Amino acid sequence: MQEPAAPPTFKVAPVVKVGRVVGRISKKHQESAQRQISRAVMRWIDQAYLSTDQSTVRHAFGGFSRDMKNRAFHDRSVMSNAGIGGITTIVPSTLHITTDMLGVKGLPAGATSRIELRYKTIGDQRRHVVVGGRVSLVHDPHGWQVISYDVHRGVR
Repeated sequence: MQEPAAPPTFKVAPVVKVGRVVGRISKKHQESAQRQISRAVMRWIDQAYLSTDQSTVRHAFGGFSRDMKNRAFHDRSVMSNAGIGGITTIVPSTLHITTDMLGVKGLPAGATSRIELRYKTIGDQRRHVVVGGRVSLVHDPHGWQVISYDVHRGVR
Protein backbone atom coordinates (compact mmCIF):
# COMPACT_ATOMS: atom_id res chain seq x y z
CA MET A 1 0.00 0.00 0.00
CA GLN A 2 1.22 3.45 -0.86
CA GLU A 3 1.98 5.74 2.06
CA PRO A 4 0.22 9.11 1.72
CA ALA A 5 1.99 12.37 2.44
CA ALA A 6 2.77 13.18 6.05
CA PRO A 7 -0.21 14.27 8.12
CA PRO A 8 -0.65 17.92 8.98
CA THR A 9 0.86 19.18 12.21
CA PHE A 10 -1.75 19.85 14.87
CA LYS A 11 -1.52 22.08 17.93
CA VAL A 12 -2.95 19.17 19.91
CA ALA A 13 -1.73 15.58 19.63
CA PRO A 14 -4.37 13.43 17.89
CA VAL A 15 -5.35 10.22 19.67
CA VAL A 16 -5.42 7.61 16.90
CA LYS A 17 -6.17 3.92 17.42
CA VAL A 18 -7.47 0.78 15.76
CA GLY A 19 -10.90 -0.24 17.04
CA ARG A 20 -12.69 -3.45 16.10
CA VAL A 21 -11.24 -5.65 13.35
CA VAL A 22 -13.54 -8.06 11.50
CA GLY A 23 -11.70 -10.68 9.47
CA ARG A 24 -8.01 -11.40 9.66
CA ILE A 25 -5.54 -8.57 9.20
CA SER A 26 -1.97 -8.82 10.43
CA LYS A 27 -0.82 -6.24 12.98
CA LYS A 28 1.60 -4.90 10.36
CA HIS A 29 -1.22 -4.30 7.85
CA GLN A 30 -3.50 -2.89 10.57
CA GLU A 31 -0.86 -0.36 11.59
CA SER A 32 -0.08 0.60 7.99
CA ALA A 33 -3.78 1.01 7.12
CA GLN A 34 -4.43 2.99 10.31
CA ARG A 35 -1.57 5.33 9.50
CA GLN A 36 -2.84 5.92 5.95
CA ILE A 37 -6.49 6.28 6.99
CA SER A 38 -5.76 8.66 9.86
CA ARG A 39 -3.62 10.82 7.55
CA ALA A 40 -6.48 11.06 5.05
CA VAL A 41 -8.96 11.93 7.81
CA MET A 42 -6.59 14.44 9.42
CA ARG A 43 -6.00 16.22 6.09
CA TRP A 44 -9.77 16.69 5.73
CA ILE A 45 -10.12 17.90 9.33
CA ASP A 46 -7.17 20.27 9.02
CA GLN A 47 -8.40 21.92 5.82
CA ALA A 48 -12.10 21.86 6.65
CA TYR A 49 -12.16 22.80 10.34
CA LEU A 50 -8.77 23.99 11.55
CA SER A 51 -7.89 26.47 8.81
CA THR A 52 -8.97 30.10 9.01
CA ASP A 53 -8.56 30.30 5.24
CA GLN A 54 -12.03 29.50 3.90
CA SER A 55 -10.63 29.02 0.39
CA THR A 56 -9.24 25.63 1.56
CA VAL A 57 -12.77 24.22 1.92
CA ARG A 58 -12.86 23.36 -1.79
CA HIS A 59 -9.69 21.30 -1.33
CA ALA A 60 -10.68 19.74 2.01
CA PHE A 61 -12.45 16.83 0.33
CA GLY A 62 -9.55 15.59 -1.79
CA GLY A 63 -9.59 12.19 -0.05
CA PHE A 64 -13.28 11.68 -0.81
CA SER A 65 -14.68 9.71 -3.76
CA ARG A 66 -16.03 11.80 -6.64
CA ASP A 67 -19.66 11.51 -5.48
CA MET A 68 -18.74 12.22 -1.86
CA LYS A 69 -16.67 15.29 -2.82
CA ASN A 70 -19.76 16.83 -4.38
CA ARG A 71 -22.02 15.82 -1.50
CA ALA A 72 -19.55 17.03 1.14
CA PHE A 73 -19.17 20.36 -0.61
CA HIS A 74 -22.96 20.65 -0.70
CA ASP A 75 -22.97 19.84 3.05
CA ARG A 76 -20.03 22.18 3.76
CA SER A 77 -21.92 23.96 6.56
CA VAL A 78 -21.50 20.72 8.56
CA MET A 79 -18.45 19.23 6.86
CA SER A 80 -16.35 22.37 7.41
CA ASN A 81 -16.32 25.81 9.04
CA ALA A 82 -17.99 27.33 5.98
CA GLY A 83 -20.64 29.68 7.25
CA ILE A 84 -18.83 30.64 10.43
CA GLY A 85 -17.50 34.04 9.42
CA GLY A 86 -14.93 36.26 11.05
CA ILE A 87 -12.63 33.53 12.39
CA THR A 88 -9.12 34.79 13.12
CA THR A 89 -7.82 31.91 15.26
CA ILE A 90 -8.80 28.27 15.80
CA VAL A 91 -7.64 26.48 18.95
CA PRO A 92 -8.16 22.69 18.91
CA SER A 93 -8.43 20.91 22.25
CA THR A 94 -9.00 17.25 21.27
CA LEU A 95 -8.95 15.03 18.23
CA HIS A 96 -9.79 11.33 18.54
CA ILE A 97 -9.87 8.94 15.58
CA THR A 98 -10.78 5.29 16.15
CA THR A 99 -10.84 3.09 13.06
CA ASP A 100 -12.71 -0.19 12.72
CA MET A 101 -11.48 -2.36 9.83
CA LEU A 102 -12.77 -5.12 7.60
CA GLY A 103 -10.22 -7.66 6.44
CA VAL A 104 -10.52 -9.65 3.24
CA LYS A 105 -7.88 -12.25 2.35
CA GLY A 106 -5.62 -10.93 5.12
CA LEU A 107 -5.69 -7.30 3.95
CA PRO A 108 -7.75 -4.29 5.05
CA ALA A 109 -10.49 -3.72 2.47
CA GLY A 110 -12.77 -1.26 4.22
CA ALA A 111 -12.80 0.90 7.31
CA THR A 112 -14.96 3.19 9.36
CA SER A 113 -13.29 5.95 11.36
CA ARG A 114 -15.15 7.44 14.31
CA ILE A 115 -14.05 11.00 14.93
CA GLU A 116 -14.40 13.50 17.71
CA LEU A 117 -12.91 16.95 17.31
CA ARG A 118 -13.27 19.81 19.80
CA TYR A 119 -12.01 23.33 19.20
CA LYS A 120 -12.79 26.96 19.81
CA THR A 121 -12.87 29.81 17.35
CA ILE A 122 -11.72 33.32 18.10
CA GLY A 123 -12.71 36.31 16.02
CA ASP A 124 -15.96 38.21 15.57
CA GLN A 125 -17.50 35.70 17.97
CA ARG A 126 -15.97 33.13 20.28
CA ARG A 127 -17.45 29.71 19.74
CA HIS A 128 -16.90 26.24 21.10
CA VAL A 129 -17.33 23.64 18.37
CA VAL A 130 -17.70 19.85 18.56
CA VAL A 131 -17.53 17.71 15.44
CA GLY A 132 -18.35 14.03 15.67
CA GLY A 133 -19.45 11.12 13.57
CA ARG A 134 -18.17 8.51 11.17
CA VAL A 135 -16.54 8.35 7.77
CA SER A 136 -16.39 5.07 5.85
CA LEU A 137 -13.47 4.40 3.54
CA VAL A 138 -12.36 1.85 0.97
CA HIS A 139 -8.93 1.29 -0.49
CA ASP A 140 -8.48 1.79 -4.22
CA PRO A 141 -5.40 2.31 -6.43
CA HIS A 142 -5.24 5.97 -5.31
CA GLY A 143 -5.27 5.13 -1.60
CA TRP A 144 -8.04 5.32 0.98
CA GLN A 145 -11.14 7.19 -0.19
CA VAL A 146 -14.12 8.34 1.88
CA ILE A 147 -17.24 6.75 0.37
CA SER A 148 -19.81 7.81 2.97
CA TYR A 149 -20.11 9.95 6.07
CA ASP A 150 -22.40 10.69 8.97
CA VAL A 151 -20.99 13.82 10.59
CA HIS A 152 -22.52 16.38 12.90
CA ARG A 153 -21.22 19.71 14.13
CA GLY A 154 -22.42 21.55 17.21
CA VAL A 155 -21.63 25.19 17.91
CA ARG A 156 -22.23 27.05 21.16
